[in-house]
Amino acid sequence: MLLGTRSQNNKVKQNLKPEKIPPMQTIDKFNSNLGTAILIVGGAGVGKTTLAMRLTNGIYVFVADLNFQSGLDYLKKIHEESNVVGFDTASPDENGKIIVPNMRYTRMLDKITAAMADPKVNAIMLDSTTFIEDIFKAKICSATTEAAIKLSGYDHWGSLVLVWKSTIMQIRQSGKLLIMVAHEGKERDESDSIYKYQIAVDGSIRDKFPALFSDVWRCEIAESLGTHTWNVRMLGNTRQEHLKRSTRFSDLPAVTTQDNLAKLCKQRLSSPSTPAATQTLSVLPKT
Repeated sequence: MLLGTRSQNNKVKQNLKPEKIPPMQTIDKFNSNLGTAILIVGGAGVGKTTLAMRLTNGIYVFVADLNFQSGLDYLKKIHEESNVVGFDTASPDENGKIIVPNMRYTRMLDKITAAMADPKVNAIMLDSTTFIEDIFKAKICSATTEAAIKLSGYDHWGSLVLVWKSTIMQIRQSGKLLIMVAHEGKERDESDSIYKYQIAVDGSIRDKFPALFSDVWRCEIAESLGTHTWNVRMLGNTRQEHLKRSTRFSDLPAVTTQDNLAKLCKQRLSSPSTPAATQTLSVLPKT
C-alpha cells in the first residue's frame, strides 16, 4: 500500500469504515409486499377453471389450456361470465394467426403486463400450468414446433425454475390477485408407500411450487347415492400434502362446496386494486 500524507491516510481509513447497520425492525412493521395468490388444483373435469372465474370480479384470463372452453360454457350457464373483463390466448392471436411456440412467451409477457396496468383488472388468471409451462419451455429451448419443446441439461431446467418463480412473484407484487389453475398427477411416495397427488409441473420446481402461493386448494367431486357434489378442499392430508389456506380464509370450512366458496370469496376479493407501481413483466430476454 502506498503511503501519503497523514490527512490522506486518515481519509482512507474513514472510507474503509463499515456503514452503520440500521437497527432491527419491530415485528409490527413486517410487510411481504405480496398479494394473494390462489392455486387451484385437481383432476380433469372437476370444475377448476369455472371455480377460478367465480372467485371475484374484474378477472383477466390468459388462456393457454386447450380445454378452457368447457369451463367457460358452464360459467355462461350459471350467468357469471360478467366476472371476466377480458382474455387473451397464447395462440392464435386476435386475428386468428398461429403463434409459433418460441414466440408465445413474448406475447404472454406483453399481455400480462398490460393487464397489471389496467385499473379494470382485479385479478389475473392463468389457465393452466401444464400449458403455461410449455410456453416457458419453448422459449428456453427456442422451439419453433410443438414437437421440439424439450429441455435438456442443467441450464435449461434451471432456467425453468427461474422463470416460474420470477413470473409468479412479479404478478403478486403488482397489486393484483393471482389465480392459477393446475392439473395434478398421482405418484407413489417411496418413504411411506402411499400414492399421493402432485402438482403437474416438471423438474425441481414441483416441490417448491406450493410455496409460491398463499393458498393451494383442490377441486374434487363427492358421490353419494348417485348424487354428485362439486367440492373444494382447502387443507391438506396424507394424500394431498401441498394444500393450504392463508389467514385470509382461515375461518372457512376445510371442505366446502364450490358454490359456497365462490360466494364467500366474491364477498372478500371483489375490490379492484391499483398496481403498486408501473412495471413490465420480464424474466427471460424477449428476443
